[in-house]
Amino acid sequence: MITLEDIRTWVKQKSVDPQIESELLFAIACVGSSLNPEAVSKKGAQGLFQFMPITQQDLRERFAYPFNPFCSVCSTIAASIYLAWLFSRFPNDINLVQSPGTGATETQGTSSRGRNQNCRKKQRTS
Repeated sequence: MITLEDIRTWVKQKSVDPQIESELLFAIACVGSSLNPEAVSKKGAQGLFQFMPITQQDLRERFAYPFNPFCSVCSTIAASIYLAWLFSRFPNDINLVQSPGTGATETQGTSSRGRNQNCRKKQRTS
């Protein structure tokens, strides 16, 4: 299972400005995929951070960062790059900065909304 410490380690692999807090990334992954790097939503969002294909294309073209959304390390770095860019574009309005993907994810017949309680427990123990 992916932990907050894993995300802290992966975020350090790529420096972005502004620096994105690991706790924010962990929370986004909890809500988006319930920390499941193989999650796929009904709408087509993929991986730990639920990247939509259009966002993957934007990361590839705008930031020269092609990545596999199902790779936890690559996806974490991509999320930090994209969120840093969003924070730089909308510095005074956190409401305009959204996670790379949204919506409930279905994996193994269970909605991610039902599993987010487990993420909160894991975060407290990390």
